Amino acid sequence: MKITQNTLKRHSKRHTKLVLSKAETYKLRQPENKALIEFAKLLNVTPTDITAKSKCSDITDIRHLYCKLRYEMHGLTYLRIGCEIGRHHSTVRYGILRINNLLFYNDKNISAMWNRVKDIPAFYVS
Repeated sequence: MKITQNTLKRHSKRHTKLVLSKAETYKLRQPENKALIEFAKLLNVTPTDITAKSKCSDITDIRHLYCKLRYEMHGLTYLRIGCEIGRHHSTVRYGILRINNLLFYNDKNISAMWNRVKDIPAFYVS
């Protein structure tokens, strides 16, 4: 079932509860995030992989790199980044600290990924 604003209105008229995941509600609330799409393309994942609840270490590394990019290079707050990816602001802060530590100790995989994505320009949604 494709979720649209009209679908929500139809369901609310019937007094039925439509349960949406956080990712689906995020898509309804937020306009397209160009920085997230560009970031995902460069690392060969989908934007949904980054915002999903996956605890796979490869995906969490990519998610934490995204947080670092948005915070340090684009100047967003922890709270705004957390809203973009569906996480709490303290999780975003932890991810950034973790990536900074891995970069400090010259982790090869993280350094290679960071070098690919660090020059993504800031796309701000008005």
